[in-house]
Formats: sequence, structure tokens, C-alpha cells
Amino acid sequence: MTATVIGEIKSITDEKVTGGFDKKILWLTDKKGGAFIDFRGNNRLLLKGFDVGDWVTVSFEFDGKISKIGNYYNNLIGTSIKKI
Repeated sequence: MTATVIGEIKSITDEKVTGGFDKKILWLTDKKGGAFIDFRGNNRLLLKGFDVGDWVTVSFEFDGKISKIGNYYNNLIGTSIKKI
């Protein structure tokens, strides 16, 4: 399942994840709210050249999971980004 959202970049942060992979987290907002979108693996490179304050269109996939202890996670995985 894929979706697209338009918004302003509020932050881009690096995160090291247990299990040995890194990701960048994009915080994107508009007038209605915000979302945190993960860019994993080689897709982290897609964020080069983007800065806080840029208005962008981001495509992402849903990757919901249930943890071993029963917690629910709605992961949004970035697949493309472009300035508007």
C-alpha cells in the first residue's frame, strides 16, 4: 500500500536502530498535523539536498507491525521525495 503527502520539513534526524541498520526520520507537517516518515537503507540518500523549511511531496509505504509484547506500530517508509 502506497500513499503520498505534501508538507513542510520540520526536521531530518539520523537514528541508529538495534539490528545494525541506520535510518533517517523526516518530520513533515501541514495545517492539519504532522507525520514522521522513515527513510531506510539506500533511501536515506534521497534526503540529500533537502533542508528544514522545504515544502515537499513524499511517497511512502505502510509497514505496520505488532511487537513480541503486543505493541502496535504504524511505520511509514519513505520511497520518494521531491521539492514543490
